[in-house]
Amino acid sequence: MPEDLKLPNITVDGVTGPVYNPPPGVVHHKGREFTAGGGFVSPTYLFLYLERIDGVLCVTDWHGNVVSRDVKVIGERYDPRSYVTSRWLYVHITINGVTYSGMGDTGMYVKARRIKGG
Repeated sequence: MPEDLKLPNITVDGVTGPVYNPPPGVVHHKGREFTAGGGFVSPTYLFLYLERIDGVLCVTDWHGNVVSRDVKVIGERYDPRSYVTSRWLYVHITINGVTYSGMGDTGMYVKARRIKGG
């Protein structure tokens, strides 16, 4: 299993936390180019992919680099009326001691924001 990425901390508007902005993911198909966000971490928000690697729930960037394995499922909701999944996981993700709360499922992009005191 690859080692987690080491993210630097920065302070923005008095809030200190990790920062990460990898290159975007690009897919070429039938002569066309499609670009997806590679992921993003700031002191207040994160946008990453929720994956299960070797049985461990973690968040990764588009390229499969593990950003954090400190992902805790707080709850789940079934039948979210989504064509992508039949459930949503409510998760807490901790990176560099900063905890974010968001929703998603494995194989999906998760958008999370920093929790108070996190």
